[in-house]
Amino acid sequence: MKPMFEAALVSGEVEPTVTPVPGEDLTDNIRRLAREMGFGEVGFTRYDRRYTFGGKKRWAKYEHAICLAMEQDYIKTQAGPSPDSDIARFETYEVEQELCLKLCDYLRSRGYHAQVHDGSDCSGPYIPLFVAAGLGQLGANGQLLSPHFGSRSRLMLVTTDAPLTYDKPVDYGIHKFCQQCQSGNSDAQMLISTRIRKSPWWHLSKAAGCWAYTTYNHMYHPRAYIKPEDGGLLKEYKYLTEHVSMWDVAVERQIQVKGPDAAEFVNYIITRDVHTMLPTMRARYVILCNQYGGVINDPVLLRVAEDEFWFSISDSDLLLWAQGVNHAGRFNVSINEIDVSPVQIQGPKSVDLMEKMFGEQIRAIPYYGLLRATLNGREVTISRTGFSAEVGFEIYLHDAMLYADDVWPHILEQGEEFNLRVIAPSHIRRLEAGILSYGQDMDIENNPYEVRLGWQVT
Repeated sequence: MKPMFEAALVSGEVEPTVTPVPGEDLTDNIRRLAREMGFGEVGFTRYDRRYTFGGKKRWAKYEHAICLAMEQDYIKTQAGPSPDSDIARFETYEVEQELCLKLCDYLRSRGYHAQVHDGSDCSGPYIPLFVAAGLGQLGANGQLLSPHFGSRSRLMLVTTDAPLTYDKPVDYGIHKFCQQCQSGNSDAQMLISTRIRKSPWWHLSKAAGCWAYTTYNHMYHPRAYIKPEDGGLLKEYKYLTEHVSMWDVAVERQIQVKGPDAAEFVNYIITRDVHTMLPTMRARYVILCNQYGGVINDPVLLRVAEDEFWFSISDSDLLLWAQGVNHAGRFNVSINEIDVSPVQIQGPKSVDLMEKMFGEQIRAIPYYGLLRATLNGREVTISRTGFSAEVGFEIYLHDAMLYADDVWPHILEQGEEFNLRVIAPSHIRRLEAGILSYGQDMDIENNPYEVRLGWQVT
């Protein structure tokens, strides 16, 4: 596969072998050839450079995109997460890569340049281009859902300067179906109950336009702000990747472990060595496992003092489990949920916004570093972390139930000049980045090695 990968990287540099025929439109020929090769989906659209990663902007050369999708083996895919499902994915990419190189040869034989955008070394998110080419729609799982393969296809691009006729987006009804599938009959209403908590930002997220919630850690979790007819999740993605966004992530409930034995207790329940990897005022991604090796939670662990740690948790009852582990009082610690609620500030303009609010010191925070500060007179802890793989921060507001109204509007006001937008956490972006989501990509039935987290076990 390596020679083909290297050939794809330089494919845009290879010159055509003939002079093109003036006025020739190769759309139908390419579609027919791609189908004969075995591609299940073929579509054409403009190569939108807004979706090109910064490191690939000079590499990507041509303006027309040929969107190609191939079916992945059904049986092996159903076995995921597993080595078999990984094999199915890589086998499909390998076949596609070879065929895309042949398609480039065909285009050069007609007098045009062509470039392979490899599926395993993406030049950017491909899903928006496939949607524009009428090959599917964005599903609630953050993946392309096509009429023929659902999400079980591998995506590749070939870009070219050959004249093509673009396809148009098609509404397959997926957005409506996903909404009904998740919420039942569209006439049904969700009962806002005291059994499910409202975050300190609840009323502020509603005022910002949130129209869809799920539950996460027994709390209402904003999942969509921009309506599908106005651009939906793809438009939210644009704010994240081109400007700056703010997320209500109070569902990352903060479990405090504090006391003389805090470090020893934390070291006992996580799979990494806290003594060697986590100094004071630093954070780390960690996992916790049960006695059988099943992953219980994958929080970000903050060490805010020598004897005080915060677990910024994913979706499971870590508080009760941790208290149960120490039920006999072996460790001299207190284990409680504290009134600290984060918002995430994510996107390329996040540093500029954060510098405006906190000064130049913000630029000195290392990745997974912490900083104590005040915002509009309220105490906060800042971490250089996020759920997007974009430049970003989390602002943890202390006594959030009391002071949320002092902080949220202030951030919005400060962010106006940077085109700040309140959005939901982007699962499109986290999937592109390979960030796992507990409860979706793994749960207590998985051990770390099954989900490529073996490096966490030390």
